[in-house]
Amino acid sequence: MLIAAYNNKTDSPLSGFNGEIYLIRGASSTVLTSVKITVNCMAARQDVKFYAEINGTQKKCGKCTYNGVNYIGVEIGQSSSSNIFISGIYSKDCIFKAVNINDVQWEA
Repeated sequence: MLIAAYNNKTDSPLSGFNGEIYLIRGASSTVLTSVKITVNCMAARQDVKFYAEINGTQKKCGKCTYNGVNYIGVEIGQSSSSNIFISGIYSKDCIFKAVNINDVQWEA
């Protein structure tokens, strides 16, 4: 999931998200699932704070590129039938866009 566009200039304002992402799926043709991802994905100036976990297992979270644009993002691993709910504190530039993980290039 792309959180917000990112650049590493020294005058970049605070951007990002601190909270939880919930993935919920349930229908007559699928098994009920409910997953909570704890996320701290923040950037300001040239400093960043990245952390994401599901049930104690860390997920990818950090700087990435999608369609040639730099973002901060988090790997959520949702299926196409999951509903996504977001709870927390986030900057006004957040986009919360779910994209195919194979189309994202993560920075080391």
